[in-house]
Amino acid sequence: MAAPKAAGTRNASGSTKHAPEQLAARLRELLSSEELAAITQAAELTDPRTGHTQQVTPQQLSGLEKLREPFPASAIGKRPQLNCPDCRRATYKVCDRHERAWCSACKQKISNAHVHLDYVGHAEATDRLLDVDPTWNWEPLAYDENGLPKLDARGGMWMKVTICGVTRLGYGDATGKDMTTTAVKEIIGDGIRNASMRFGVALDLWASTDLHDTEPSPVEEFVARLRTGFNNSVGWLRGARAEAEAADLMDCPVPGGGDWTIGQMIDERIEALLERERSYAERRTQAEADKATAAAQVAAEQGVRRGQSPIPPVVSAPTSRPASEERLGETPEQVAERIRDTAPKKATDVAALTHLLGEAQRAKVDGYPADTGQPTGPTIAQALQQLIDDLNMPPTTARTAATTGRRRHRGAAS
Repeated sequence: MAAPKAAGTRNASGSTKHAPEQLAARLRELLSSEELAAITQAAELTDPRTGHTQQVTPQQLSGLEKLREPFPASAIGKRPQLNCPDCRRATYKVCDRHERAWCSACKQKISNAHVHLDYVGHAEATDRLLDVDPTWNWEPLAYDENGLPKLDARGGMWMKVTICGVTRLGYGDATGKDMTTTAVKEIIGDGIRNASMRFGVALDLWASTDLHDTEPSPVEEFVARLRTGFNNSVGWLRGARAEAEAADLMDCPVPGGGDWTIGQMIDERIEALLERERSYAERRTQAEADKATAAAQVAAEQGVRRGQSPIPPVVSAPTSRPASEERLGETPEQVAERIRDTAPKKATDVAALTHLLGEAQRAKVDGYPADTGQPTGPTIAQALQQLIDDLNMPPTTARTAATTGRRRHRGAAS
């Protein structure tokens, strides 16, 4: 078995340069054996592509750790991002539903349908690299035939960034810009920031959660609570919307929700619930209308004789009170006599005659004779029904039966 490699850093010739004995002795004094083992393990960085293990010194590890320190608020800028798909597709980046206005946060005149993303600019990122390693450097991954950095087919460039003796890849582009000198400089700056993020520079700004805190953020807590009650009533969601406005969370991006904001998430759900309620109400109204139409059709078919076409009856204007009022305390004979007196007066009113027929049936006098002088003649029910049928006859049939009808009317009234 090969002997273990000595700890240290490798120079260009591949030889190992040992750490000063004083530093090793001092480390043994300050650290326990477990802590020393942890430092030794952390000082071995393995390239995942080649499997090559690179030894780094504690000073290098300290510098690499410093790269991950959070930036002060003064170094963090606000970059606008449109959250309206129509605005993003529009020629001037504003659709008909929104308007362009000056934003004091990002210092731009932009569509009011946008959110702000925290970012660190090229100058601030470069300043951090210089503080950690004044000798840091970058170089393109490939060169063209003129010895210049080579761009790929998409107009971007791969590069290698070396900090504290450790090299990592990055990619830069200038999406949506013509290939000018300004675009090339933006590609370089974007590539440096992209590679620096692989070292942990401003990594917390790219993450949707706090990388160093296991507790959920207020935005995560609110969205989690919102999702648990997402199918609740419109009133519940409106209350949640008011709470989000009070906490200034309406424009916050939804974690894992792409370009969606909390305000959009709530408003879209409220509109969906309202639309569902409107749809249910329309279906209920339509069902009631269909039921009423079917009932009217059945009633019309039952009131028309076989072989006759349904003709709307000639009826008088509706009144607020029924044509005949039932009176308490009347005897059956009194009810029958009142119906005999009322029928001739309502001889052209189908609704009134129908009401009289129902009253006779309820009072159980429908079998009484319509003419007291003819005990074996038509009953009250038969006389009333004949009057109703005559009114529902077609005009030609009604004229033919006019004489007979008048006789029957007199018979019912006598």
